[in-house]
Amino acid sequence: PHVLGITSTISKAATSAASSKGLSAVQDSIASSSTEIKIPIFKISLALSLITLAVALYRYLVSSESKRDTSNIAKPIATTPSTKPAIENKKDINTSVTNDNKKSIHYLLDAGANWGIGWLMTYALSLNSAKSSLDTIHPLTLTAYTLSTPSERSLLVKAMLRTDSLPGSTFGKKVLEGLAEAFKKEHEQDNLLPHLANFATNTNLNVTTLTTLANDKKWEEFVFTILPEARPATATLTPDLSPTPSQIPLAKRVGSIQSSELVANPGVLVDNATISVSWGRQVVVTIEGFTGSVDVNEVARKYLEAIGSLSSTPSKPNPSFAPLQSKLEQLNQKAQSALNETWFYKYVTPWTQSGGEQAAK
Repeated sequence: PHVLGITSTISKAATSAASSKGLSAVQDSIASSSTEIKIPIFKISLALSLITLAVALYRYLVSSESKRDTSNIAKPIATTPSTKPAIENKKDINTSVTNDNKKSIHYLLDAGANWGIGWLMTYALSLNSAKSSLDTIHPLTLTAYTLSTPSERSLLVKAMLRTDSLPGSTFGKKVLEGLAEAFKKEHEQDNLLPHLANFATNTNLNVTTLTTLANDKKWEEFVFTILPEARPATATLTPDLSPTPSQIPLAKRVGSIQSSELVANPGVLVDNATISVSWGRQVVVTIEGFTGSVDVNEVARKYLEAIGSLSSTPSKPNPSFAPLQSKLEQLNQKAQSALNETWFYKYVTPWTQSGGEQAAK
């Protein structure tokens, strides 16, 4: 009511002043009429209005809360029964390997066996796409196909025997861990043991051994039992244990190494090599586990022969070229570092060079 009264007072004052004095009179009249407004009453009224609004809002909230359906309110975690989620996308053992799948398998195995780390990183998206195309196929089915195809089996073994250094591991170790994880996952989904008997029959493996290893969760040994030739030897350069590695002359082993072995394992003659300089200023290579030493040029020649055995063009470079070239450069760097540490290169060479400069002057 007081608001309506204020509005009426202002309206009357405006009408009266407008008819006699014009716009300025209207402003004066409104100013004089404002003395009739009781400011304290206006403030109290506004406060009461806000209180009324707050009470109405509170009543609305209380009313809404009382009408809520609490039947589906979540119970405390401690009283909620835990249920194991259903397995999704379970791989079907009966899913066969199609021709397109075979192309993807060869692409992945060839990359794993022959491509350098740089090339693998460059084509990571393409390789991941090929891997995804095989995700619906059971690992036992993929393994059975690989074992039954000699060329693919050879590529898988080659990949598992690679010793390229990776953070905290080697390339071959990562391949082994990936295979072990695939079998482990199927076992956890109760999707491995029921199919082992048929798999063992088709691959001429011992089902009892495989079952025991699976139940004992020895997954890496499980993989090596399926593919025994992929198990790393005690010494990388030694083809067998007779004679023992310490009895094999390094010169004999280096002389017999084939280009294909260096292509498969580029670091075999460099990664564990120690290079030193003899009193006759001959740069020699020694490798732990083998007797004697060999001239560094003999090792370099092996790498050059391996590089020469590759078919490579600028438009289509062979992926195996870069790793071999990198190891050859590493060998050269090790040899140069060894030479730089000799007394001859530290003292004699600078003296002869300074003498030559003086003679030239």
